[in-house]
Amino acid sequence: MIVGEPFESSLLGPERPLLPKLAVHLLEDEPGTLDVTLTIPLDPNEPDERAAIEQFAPEDRTLDVRYLARINLAAEREELSRRFAETYRKHPIRKHLTAPELGQVPDELLRDAFTPIAAQGHSVFQRLFEPPDERGALLSHGEDDDPLVRRALASALARPHRVVLKSPLSLFPWAMLYDDARIDENDLSTFDARRFWGFRHVLQEEIPGAAMAVRLPQAPRVVAAVCPEVDAADEHRQGPLGKLAEARPDGVSWLGSAEALRRELANFDGDCLYFYGHAVQADPPTPTTSYLRLDGINLTAYAIRKDGGPNFKRRPVLAFLNGCETKPLHVWDESSIAGLLCLRGGGRVCAVTTFAEVPVAFGRRFGQLFWERFLGGDNVGVSLQRARAAMLEQYQNPLGLLYALLGRAETRLG
Repeated sequence: MIVGEPFESSLLGPERPLLPKLAVHLLEDEPGTLDVTLTIPLDPNEPDERAAIEQFAPEDRTLDVRYLARINLAAEREELSRRFAETYRKHPIRKHLTAPELGQVPDELLRDAFTPIAAQGHSVFQRLFEPPDERGALLSHGEDDDPLVRRALASALARPHRVVLKSPLSLFPWAMLYDDARIDENDLSTFDARRFWGFRHVLQEEIPGAAMAVRLPQAPRVVAAVCPEVDAADEHRQGPLGKLAEARPDGVSWLGSAEALRRELANFDGDCLYFYGHAVQADPPTPTTSYLRLDGINLTAYAIRKDGGPNFKRRPVLAFLNGCETKPLHVWDESSIAGLLCLRGGGRVCAVTTFAEVPVAFGRRFGQLFWERFLGGDNVGVSLQRARAAMLEQYQNPLGLLYALLGRAETRLG
């Protein structure tokens, strides 16, 4: 295990009560400056937070904080994407991340590859969630309140939360934020993978088109489009989805071709859509270059829309797009598969996506872990976070950070 105290996110044990909600609202004030509003749940057992409750929030125990953050989020997104792509393609860790069979990632390679990414993740975290240290920086409070607000904010951010991110700006790889100030990119011993936000918090991005309903049937119908090219051994049929199909033959519909998925999306009468296979989208995406690949055939966003899809009969629908780069970071419109499903889906879709390339073996195992948790009763946010944690715990592999939730973390069965 990586440096630090014992793995304490408790993601591998029984589900805790729903984590407290930390709302983050970002608006662009001017180029290079964000208007940040936080709604923070306070804990009366923490001295600074108790003082803030008494001073500002005796009834609801939440603190609203607003300030301007000097950061170019688009530039940071580009740099994080570039750093990860360089690591994935050129670093010696690549052969371990992309091996046809999963194995332990060597600690020294993990530190060498991901310490620079963690350092940038902390730089973004620091500028977004630590108000500028200057007079009048807090727009929500007077100067006399400033010290207490800052202490309460720092205290609250040290705990796990259900972080709800709202912004009209382009999407961002929020799981890559890193909150440990001890990180030093020139000292690999300061790296602790568990301090990435994706392992510490349940993250959700509330975006246009995402479902607001959160309850799926206790006995769902899952449409599983699993490409035989990347699951030749039929591992998915032997995993949680296969067990569901054995228990309820009508619980899973297996699709093995792009044409079958195309027809299904034109009249989708299921509760969950699962895709596992190769996926591609241009940057920025276009309808003819964004596609899911099944059995050697590409199903483009253009083809889905041309057939009148997507047409969802139920609400909500959980769509897990387990392929490469299914989350568009730069443009949120109908040109990507995820954007098409959400924006033309009538507010019915909660989507699990990826923002970079996902190795075949990793994606296959991650999908199994996710479905084991979700079908076992965890909500989608916890299922996603626990799958990330399990891959880190079992293989010392942090690539679960590539997965992102577009919709509400509370989405669950029953």
